[in-house]
Amino acid sequence: MERSVAGVVLVGGQSSRMGRSKALLSYNGQPLYKHMQKLLQESGVARTYFSGPLSGEAFIPDQTAYAGPARAIA
Repeated sequence: MERSVAGVVLVGGQSSRMGRSKALLSYNGQPLYKHMQKLLQESGVARTYFSGPLSGEAFIPDQTAYAGPARAIA
């Protein structure tokens, strides 16, 4: 039986100290979230989901906004 593996990249959060989304920071000429998606794909992940608001991409909304990464994973 073939199994498929999904990955989740956490892209939510206020980034209040930084003042802008960390997921959108440029890393090697692309947004950081895209780099993380590529790493997951290279590791054999079949589908990547983004947890938290991300413009231009399908994402899983947080049930409780700004409650931290553990709550976003839950």
